Amino acid sequence: MKATLCVVMLPMLIAVVFSKKCRRDSDCFGMNCPKGQEVYCHFRECHCHAVHECHNATDCTDDCPIGSSPTCDNNHCHC
Repeated sequence: MKATLCVVMLPMLIAVVFSKKCRRDSDCFGMNCPKGQEVYCHFRECHCHAVHECHNATDCTDDCPIGSSPTCDNNHCHC
């Protein structure tokens, strides 16, 4: 039982130890992302995402019709 618990808990412990905490994107400086991706801070953790993707509505610069505003849905901007 103890061995099984260790096997289950070890990957979670490693993820907690090696995940970088942040308050803003600049806190993630030095994190390596795959080619074509950039780093950003989301829910106090550093993540990578494709340059053309959004992670909140402020990333969206699309011109929307009058009366609507851009939203970020599933990492893509929409009006």
